[in-house]
Amino acid sequence: MSEEIVNRLQQTLSKVLPKKVKIAQPTLYSGGWEQYITQFCKVGGVIECAPPLCALNQLNFPSVSFFIEPDGFVKLIGSCDKFSGSEFVNAGCFSPQTSLPQIDLTKICKSVGSALYAKNVLGHVTIDLVSFPNTDDPK
Repeated sequence: MSEEIVNRLQQTLSKVLPKKVKIAQPTLYSGGWEQYITQFCKVGGVIECAPPLCALNQLNFPSVSFFIEPDGFVKLIGSCDKFSGSEFVNAGCFSPQTSLPQIDLTKICKSVGSALYAKNVLGHVTIDLVSFPNTDDPK
């Protein structure tokens, strides 16, 4: 991306995010968005996109774990479907995942694992996914 595109993206996000963000653990950030973003800029963190709350009950949250060996070999360890106890807070998992039966998780692991290995990342990795029904599917 060009520097101009990055600057426009930063400007847009700095205007929109404070209005749209829902902090999953507000008790950790009593100062709200300002406290969160200050800490985020210091140590990093996660900002996830989510559909409107009315659509959340149609979503599934599969997760897949794998291991990247020192020689770059990627080994699938396991998968699960997460469920929430409250909004955006994981309460537990069902294993193995069943929300993506048609997806080859090994391919996903190898693809991501290869990219991470190229950046000198080794060890255990977990990828969290979001799946939702295909509204174009006539079923």
